[in-house]
Amino acid sequence: MELMSDRSKSLRFNPINWGKTTEPECFTHLNSQLRGLSAHEFAISVNKHGRVHGFFLESIFYVC
Repeated sequence: MELMSDRSKSLRFNPINWGKTTEPECFTHLNSQLRGLSAHEFAISVNKHGRVHGFFLESIFYVC
């Protein structure tokens, strides 16, 4: 879980605060158990739209 412990500015990995997004219902396509997991995002480019969203289940990051 190096992503969670390494707060590098270049990676910009952080938890998602759904209340501050355009999708306040979070990952609606997932079942309720998975929606309850903490969601995170990280950047893949300097563009603010180049983000990957997902969640950890054990030590695997699932992209949504």
